[in-house]
Amino acid sequence: METTEPIHRLLPARFRQPVFLLWLWVVPQLLLLFLNGRAGWLAVGEMTAPQKIQAGWIAGYEIGLLLLGIGVTLALRALKRPLGALGCAFGLVAHIGYLWLFLTRFDQAWPAAVAPWMLPQSELIYYQFASIMPALFYFAIRLACGDLPFSRAKDTAVSLLAFVAVPALWFLVFQLARLAIFRRTSHLFPEVLAVVFFVVSTVLVLMAFLRLMLLLYGWLQERAWSRFALPLAAGLLAPIGGLLLNRSIPFPCDFQSPGVYVLTVLNGVVLLLPSPVSPARAAWLWLARSVLFAFSLYFFVVFLPFLPLSLLAMLACGAGFLILAPTLLFVIHTRQLLAEGAVLALRWGRALTISAFVLCLLLIPLGLTLRALADKAALQQAMTVAFSPDLAADEAGLNRPATQRALEHLRDMKDGIYLPFLSDYYNYLVFNGMVLPDDKMQLLHRMFFGADAPKPGKREQWSLFMAPRSRAGGWGGGRRIEPARQVQLQEVTVAEASTNGLVRAAVTLVLKNDGPANSEFVTEIALPDGVLVSGYWLDVAGQRKPGHIVEKKTAQWVYHMIRDFTRRDPGLLVFKDETRLKLNVYPFDAGETRVTGIEFLFPSGIRPHLGVGTREVVLGAPEEAPLDQPLVAASPDGRVHLILTGSVARQLPTVTREPYLHFIVDRSCAATNTSPDLAARLASLAELAPGATGVCRITFANYEWRDACPDPAPLSTALARAEAVPLPCRGGFCYDRAMAHALLQAWEEGGGVAANGVLRVPIFVVVPELHSAPLRTMDLAPFRRFVPDVPAYYLATDGNLLRIPFGEGATQTVARIEAPQPVVVFQSDRRLAACLPADPVSVLSLQGTASSLRVFDPSVRAFLPMPPLRALPESPYTEGLALWEDYRATVWAPDTLDARLKELVTRSRAAGIMTPLTAYMVVENTAQEKTLALKEKQALGSHHALQFEENPPVQNMPEPGTFWLLPVVLLLLFTSRYSARRHGRL
Repeated sequence: METTEPIHRLLPARFRQPVFLLWLWVVPQLLLLFLNGRAGWLAVGEMTAPQKIQAGWIAGYEIGLLLLGIGVTLALRALKRPLGALGCAFGLVAHIGYLWLFLTRFDQAWPAAVAPWMLPQSELIYYQFASIMPALFYFAIRLACGDLPFSRAKDTAVSLLAFVAVPALWFLVFQLARLAIFRRTSHLFPEVLAVVFFVVSTVLVLMAFLRLMLLLYGWLQERAWSRFALPLAAGLLAPIGGLLLNRSIPFPCDFQSPGVYVLTVLNGVVLLLPSPVSPARAAWLWLARSVLFAFSLYFFVVFLPFLPLSLLAMLACGAGFLILAPTLLFVIHTRQLLAEGAVLALRWGRALTISAFVLCLLLIPLGLTLRALADKAALQQAMTVAFSPDLAADEAGLNRPATQRALEHLRDMKDGIYLPFLSDYYNYLVFNGMVLPDDKMQLLHRMFFGADAPKPGKREQWSLFMAPRSRAGGWGGGRRIEPARQVQLQEVTVAEASTNGLVRAAVTLVLKNDGPANSEFVTEIALPDGVLVSGYWLDVAGQRKPGHIVEKKTAQWVYHMIRDFTRRDPGLLVFKDETRLKLNVYPFDAGETRVTGIEFLFPSGIRPHLGVGTREVVLGAPEEAPLDQPLVAASPDGRVHLILTGSVARQLPTVTREPYLHFIVDRSCAATNTSPDLAARLASLAELAPGATGVCRITFANYEWRDACPDPAPLSTALARAEAVPLPCRGGFCYDRAMAHALLQAWEEGGGVAANGVLRVPIFVVVPELHSAPLRTMDLAPFRRFVPDVPAYYLATDGNLLRIPFGEGATQTVARIEAPQPVVVFQSDRRLAACLPADPVSVLSLQGTASSLRVFDPSVRAFLPMPPLRALPESPYTEGLALWEDYRATVWAPDTLDARLKELVTRSRAAGIMTPLTAYMVVENTAQEKTLALKEKQALGSHHALQFEENPPVQNMPEPGTFWLLPVVLLLLFTSRYSARRHGRL
């Protein structure tokens, strides 16, 4: 005769202890309070008074629920009593009530000004469910495992009936209720009834499911022939079935990863193994199950927030099994570990058993963490070599096999499967929440392996609960819409003020949209050397709002997020390069006129010419006397800045430096470098430079470089030395890095002063192997300051000679290598600097003081003292010159940029002087300002080669679609109808 099933047979007594309330009620509520507090901090500045009231209701309920949890936990611990069934029922209702309140009031509390790219609303919704569901699950399983006055057979039958009957009757009852009260309620009560009925029926189904599983587990444990049946169903059949269903219904996202299938099978096999008779073997099996418990726990946590949808999911093509399978696996795996662990604790002791379990549980997460850290080390090294090279060293020291493995893993993470929490955790560890764009990944492959990255084998995935994965590695939730650009520059006015030898010129731009639709203004501004950008403002809703200096990459990303997804009022001013600004202003309605302004700072006596789009704007008062002598400004760090107008520079002696050819020869994986015609090829190229002497230099390059000889030498001598250069053929032909190294080295060694007093200058000729594709990996324009007399370098292709400018300009096919232009050359502290007399303004910076400056006189082949100089006192302008020179130092030494970026941004902001590392930006509201500050902090703490997601994370957390959120839709429908009826009566 069967007996009544006591409660401890279903759920061990230890689960009734108050400590579970601490971990499942109080701790998640503390985390939720922090997350909601962060969201509130971001949004509070944009909330209206009614929205703050609605947010106050949510916050009050949440704080009350937290305090209640703390009070109940402390009281039960003091009384040494467990939480009873009535307390569990109350806790269940209280937590459901919070979700009800949040879902009905959140839309009324959240300001529209806080766009999803700042903080996705779906992310907040997910936080609520993820934090509430642990306590709900605990209370539900406690109530489900209560003592019932039935035999085990009747108990099982009732549980099975509830599990099957409630979903079957759900739609029938709902339709009958609608028909019964349709006319009297005007559609009001059916929605309320549907929501209430959904909540109650879902709770009953879940409780019936949990009780049924535990009853079956207890029943099967008593039968040796079937002890593997439930582990087989829970550990293998249900998970594999769920993964197969996941191929067509990617819920909550796509888990089609080989690693997931392997761990699923391994976990199922370990659960199926019978407990050995040998205590030692039983202990090892328990340890193996403890290790793999992390897998069961992970999927349980991922699916836990979606348990309320299980009832609807069961009605949708059997998808409910996909939700309930992880719960079943978790319950069975936990029950098995507890049963076997209790036996093991008798031998090992409770403390040692718990410690062993915790250590085993951490092994898989530890392995994933170590894998991520190994990838981080390899990728950081690769990014440093590629985007932050030490130009003073010719060896990169790259671990190519580790880099290749890391790139393959990164490609799988970006183009493969997204695993909730794990993918985000990997991204946080490796990239600090940022991404390595596809074009930079491609460049790494070409640089280090000489080939394109393998194309992803997976098709693009779409999920009912996730937005499509973006190609940048993020989760995009919106379609980027480029606005029209039909805004015209209507008027330019200039207002100037002179103080202490400096001019502040305020340039005001009047802009008008001549198009019929919303539009954006974009223009470039040509900026002469010596003119600093010291301010920017934008007219926002009739008020002049000043811009703030922020890190450039952050400002550009935030601007595009506002423009493309929010359509509010941003203005952005950045350096496109050292001589050009780019101005963006948005939005403009049809026919709208807006005003914006830029402030420039420069010494009096020079009249800089700006190019604003197609217009020329002349700064500086005409009545001011033109500068007739060099200006000099000293920096506290021992540098001297020399400022010359073209008219002043033409009064100084000029020199045409003696050119020599510097060949950059291909040593990539496509090169052989044993070709006997290399000497003939270089000799024929030398004949194309009639002004060059008979000496040359040869440097072999891939992503590293090696010089054949340190100084210019005859071609035959250089070739003879080149045979001993130990640079293997590998990777891509990154010739620009070798050129930058040579220019920097020559500058540091004195700028090419020969022993006989002749000044030399290199002309670079790039010599790729046939069928090799040279790579441009860095901007060479800033390095032209070392050789202003040589505006271009040359690329020798198949039978052609291409002239490539260092900066902007078109590539041309030429027949000859042009000679250097005359320059004025200065020296200080054994360093040289040169300028073209034809340039309107030139700014040169050297180590030393004004008294140490010398100018080269070719008539005597020596450096002579400078003519009288006019000193500029210390001012924001001199601080700006020092700031610009520090920026250029990071360009010439890219390996120092990450270490100095934060300092340079801070100094730029303090001085109010914009550099190519910063931007002036105007945003409309406090939420945008806070987001800008957060993103800047993230950017400054990451490698500068990383970028923000190309698409904003609008739906980057699991969020059910409309069908899955039918109860929520009904709730909101009821609320909106009630509000409408109420306002209709007022």
